[in-house]
Amino acid sequence: MKRKDSFIIHDGFFDLLSALPPEKCKEILIAYGNYALNGEEPVFDDPIMAAIFKRAVSYTHLTLPT
Repeated sequence: MKRKDSFIIHDGFFDLLSALPPEKCKEILIAYGNYALNGEEPVFDDPIMAAIFKRAVSYTHLTLPT
């Protein structure tokens, strides 16, 4: 996958991020950036963080690789 130059944070995703504690927000945002720019799907130890990430991706109309 070719590296992209940018990505957008939609309002629904921003609302989700702003509800998280700062460290969890940072973790999701970095994971999302790596996914959006490089196609790297993150692996989370915490299933709640994995669910939040999948929800965040749904806000952006990206699809997770299968």
